[in-house]
Amino acid sequence: MEKQSILMVFIKVILLVIVLTFSSGFFSCRFSPIETEQRGTGVLQLILEEQGISRTVKPVLTIDSYRIYFANGPEEKSAVLSSNSMPEITLAIGSWDIRVEALNEAGGPVAEGEVSGIIISADTTTPVDLDLEPIESGTGTVDLIITWPEYIGIDSYEPLLNGSPINSGDYSVSSTEGVVRFQYSQELNAGVTFRFQLLLKTAALLQANVIEMVQIYGGLISQKTITLTDSDFTHTPTAPTDLLFVPGTITLTWNDTSNIETAFVVERSTGDESNYAVVNGSVSAGSESWQDTTAAYGYTYYYRMKAVNDFGESAYSNTSSDDLLIPAVTLLSPSNGEEVEDITPDLDWSDSLYTSEYYNLDIALDSGFDPGDMVVQESGLNSSDITLPSSLINGQTYYWRIKAVDGSDAYGQWSAVFSFTIDIDTDITITEDMNNPVTLLLVGYDAELLTGTDMNLTVTHSGTADSYSWYLDSQQIIGADQASVSFGSNLGDGSYTITSVVELDGAYLSVSYNFKVGLYYNLGDTGPAGGVIFFKDVNDDYEDFDYLEAAPGDISTGIQWYNGTNFLVGGTFGEIGYGENNTATIVGRQGAGSYAAYICKYYDLSDYNDWFLPSYDELYLMYQKRYSIGGFYEIGEYWSSSELNSDFARILGFSSGVGMDSGKEFTCRVRPIRAF
Repeated sequence: MEKQSILMVFIKVILLVIVLTFSSGFFSCRFSPIETEQRGTGVLQLILEEQGISRTVKPVLTIDSYRIYFANGPEEKSAVLSSNSMPEITLAIGSWDIRVEALNEAGGPVAEGEVSGIIISADTTTPVDLDLEPIESGTGTVDLIITWPEYIGIDSYEPLLNGSPINSGDYSVSSTEGVVRFQYSQELNAGVTFRFQLLLKTAALLQANVIEMVQIYGGLISQKTITLTDSDFTHTPTAPTDLLFVPGTITLTWNDTSNIETAFVVERSTGDESNYAVVNGSVSAGSESWQDTTAAYGYTYYYRMKAVNDFGESAYSNTSSDDLLIPAVTLLSPSNGEEVEDITPDLDWSDSLYTSEYYNLDIALDSGFDPGDMVVQESGLNSSDITLPSSLINGQTYYWRIKAVDGSDAYGQWSAVFSFTIDIDTDITITEDMNNPVTLLLVGYDAELLTGTDMNLTVTHSGTADSYSWYLDSQQIIGADQASVSFGSNLGDGSYTITSVVELDGAYLSVSYNFKVGLYYNLGDTGPAGGVIFFKDVNDDYEDFDYLEAAPGDISTGIQWYNGTNFLVGGTFGEIGYGENNTATIVGRQGAGSYAAYICKYYDLSDYNDWFLPSYDELYLMYQKRYSIGGFYEIGEYWSSSELNSDFARILGFSSGVGMDSGKEFTCRVRPIRAF
């Protein structure tokens, strides 16, 4: 037993030495671990932004960290990250829903935001903008401080909250170094905007009127200090700025620059600036928007405004003008994206909020409503619904919109654009009877037809057809007026669409069939040069080739990448489709010799001499199909034609599928490929 134990130990030591020897690359190539690849993950970069602050006093978000939740993706997970840096998280590739909570120092949430359907791609950083909005539940604190010079001589204070007096126990007044400080600090319900007002008086006469709007959010402090100077007492307010007549609305917005106005006065002129008149002389102090409900649609209006208080009025703001269009109607039916089982569908929309005389209707084949895509243009419709008088085509998607018009031809805004698809269930299909059928692998095609062969297509449907017609790439096939058609042998290689149009009870229904003509192979087939097909361009991503064919065996068990001297070749890439150009570039720069790219370029098999050293991604495709290709050395490393720099090039270890960078002077195995 002791001898057997010693023997077993000896055998294990020998095996360990063999494993270490092979893993160190002793019999193949040496590499420098400058870069390794990790497939199947990507990086999410969150760009977190707080919502903007307006004239209304809002809390400043003091964020200590973020809690991030990931759901509806390849897995569910969460993470807590510091607020000191832009969050970056490594995730599995796929689609993710993300929710972020901003946390204060105590770990309590103070703001939140979410986004859905974020796609994470392999080896890619995906930036995502996400707005954080303060939480509007619970209670928050207002901390409002107002100071003024003591020599002003204020002898009474009248603080108001939403027009009601504030209890004297809820605020304080103090004087330090000639400055009077009024402070109000209380907890209030979150999600509410409060109107705070402070009347400062001397001998019962108003000296200043301070008004602030305060927004409360849960767990946060809405804080502001207002410093009053001499110019704020017994003075007129400063003028509002940035007045804007919001296009397409009856809303005015502006920037309130004063703390002491008691109201705003809005003036309006129609047509030009020659007839200004007051439309509202008592817009609330502290506000920054107002709606002119007396404005009539179809006119051009000019607006200006000023701030007033007990001591006078400010200068006028800037002027803002625009055409007031009739508001857009709301489309009701068909709903956006709906499938409609009627070739003369009913369209319905909401009545205009303005008393419209009639409506205009557009229906087109494209959402841009270009003249060449217009199908229906109706004007003068006197009701908010219509049954289309003309037939639409089954299977076609249409886009529609409505615009209201009044009796003076004052046009409104176009509605939102909706789409609908005519989808009548008639079981109309095309079936094929093909010679030499090929297993279908191409995405987006119904069949592959071998060059020089025919196929028979038959359209089937319910009901009795009045007529048949067939179209090849929009050109009618003359004489094809039956339910079946035979063709194909006279077509050149390429992609085609054949469409059958069937007339059933006065309605024209259509169905299309997509196919390719050419010499086709499936993955794993023997290619024309005698190698193995390991890639098929099923999505038509590459213009210059449809297939990649690997040589049936390695053409070198160990050869250098360089031709004796290290220098930067340049102009090589790692993506699919670049291997052939990479090889030509390398040979053009390095010249004749015995190295990886050269022996691939001049490799000849079955009179095919268009072989090349694969790019890194092409090499990785071979690794994925290594068992169907066959002949690979399982623990060897293979050269790609993708250069890293003057000293290193990319290789792939076929024992692990891990990409590495190897010195060009070391030796690796070589398997050439060709594209056609």
